[in-house]
Amino acid sequence: MKQLSFFSALSIIGLTLIFSTAHASESSNFALLKGITLNITVSDVSGGLEGVTVTLTQERTNLADGTTNKNGDVRLQVKEYNNLPVVLTLKKSGYQSQILNGLLLKDGAGYNFVMSQGSGEIVTEVDTKIERIIAKSQRDLERFESDIAKFEKDKEKALEREQKMRQAESDAKTATTESQKDAQQLQKDAQAAEREAAKIAKETEKEVASRLGSSEQDAKRREEEAKQREARLKELEKQQGTAAASASAVEVKKQAEKDAKKSEASVKKEADKKSAEEKKKADAAKADKKAAEKKADAAKKDAKKQKKEQKAADKAKKAAEKEKKAAEDAKKAEEKYQSSMKKLLKKQDKIDKSQSKIDKKQSSLDKKIEKGKIDVEKARGEQEKIKKSQTKVDKNRQKLDKNIKKLKKKYNKK
Repeated sequence: MKQLSFFSALSIIGLTLIFSTAHASESSNFALLKGITLNITVSDVSGGLEGVTVTLTQERTNLADGTTNKNGDVRLQVKEYNNLPVVLTLKKSGYQSQILNGLLLKDGAGYNFVMSQGSGEIVTEVDTKIERIIAKSQRDLERFESDIAKFEKDKEKALEREQKMRQAESDAKTATTESQKDAQQLQKDAQAAEREAAKIAKETEKEVASRLGSSEQDAKRREEEAKQREARLKELEKQQGTAAASASAVEVKKQAEKDAKKSEASVKKEADKKSAEEKKKADAAKADKKAAEKKADAAKKDAKKQKKEQKAADKAKKAAEKEKKAAEDAKKAEEKYQSSMKKLLKKQDKIDKSQSKIDKKQSSLDKKIEKGKIDVEKARGEQEKIKKSQTKVDKNRQKLDKNIKKLKKKYNKK
């Protein structure tokens, strides 16, 4: 059971490394990864476990599956992977199933599992934030794209309004200039008409003075005066028309200037409004830049922190691997020690049996000697045989004791 927990810990360390990689590659728009390979090794207390069905699924979709070989190894290959958590399942009849939820795949990663006999299943949950990271990143991306689109649309509208206002301003200036030119020309025409009227009046007075004293001349004069009067009336009519036109031109000029001022005010107001909007957009763009830089700094900090965590995880993994190797070496050494010791103990049993036989013979011979029921020479012969047997047993026991001490020393046993 300790071995099971040990390998499960190794698996979780591996998952931490994978999560670090997935988090580091978040900026890649979560593109599908191609050709992911996963190496799985399954064993039990006796070594590699053959015939274990290993499957990799995601939301009930089978990504890859395989069966361990006689060494307990199987390689899973995933054609496409979307960076989201998957479920790794190990099953074999007569053994507890193992389920690993929340696994993040990394190409070339390998995991070792130990399965124990029995029923039921062992479920391990891997806590990752990848789904929340992807969801948040997607939301941020959509919001950012929406802001950019709105900014560009507003900018286009502002440019159109600016063009319209500039055109309106240009049209107003053109109309104002034309009105001013027309008014100046009308003033000149009015002044010319006034000078012409004064000239005509002076010439008429002179002609009247020269014709005084003659009735015929008076009649002609009156006729001529009537013509001249008519001419003056026409000229007056013309002058009054010119004056009216001049006055109208002045009014047009005033109205044009008034309208021009209104247009200028309107254009200025719209231009000020546009300037304010552009300033607001500029401030917003500046704020977005600062926010982006802040996010970049935060991302850099997170990446640095994650790298530190990855190094710690690598260190922990190496320590765990070292601990595992030491435990396996110790186990092998203990097995060798026990095997060698059992052989020596069997030899000791044989020596003990030989010693027991010698003790019985010695006891029997002693009783015969004590009772005087044996010839002396025969007794000496039997005693010599017992002595030789005892010497052999003693040598074997010394050799055995020496081998036992040597074995204990080799494996640091007391």
